[in-house]
Amino acid sequence: MEDKRKYIRFQAQGSVAVRVKDPGHSFEASLSDIGIEGIGVYSSEKLEIGKEVELEITTKYSDNPLKAGCKVIYAQQMSKLNPEVKRIGFEFIEVDKRAVRYIVNSIQEEICNKVRNK
Repeated sequence: MEDKRKYIRFQAQGSVAVRVKDPGHSFEASLSDIGIEGIGVYSSEKLEIGKEVELEITTKYSDNPLKAGCKVIYAQQMSKLNPEVKRIGFEFIEVDKRAVRYIVNSIQEEICNKVRNK
């Protein structure tokens, strides 16, 4: 699959509460990565491409969860060994871009500090 992203995604840890707008289904997912335009998660749930959801993203980089309206842009099974785990990519539709930039900048700063301290 060709990567069509305009911005880099950074690995991140955290939890993501996912609420599907229609039919109102909710579940928890694990944050995989985040970038200026979207996030990736791991989940056992299946979502259709194009489905709109509301996310509440909790990371160590922010005191408050980041709330975002998103659209599913891809969903794929991770491995044949564990078909239950899926990787889901979300594109931000409605989000506080300053809050996203703050999280991304915090991750970049953490990476730089690790490299400097080696």
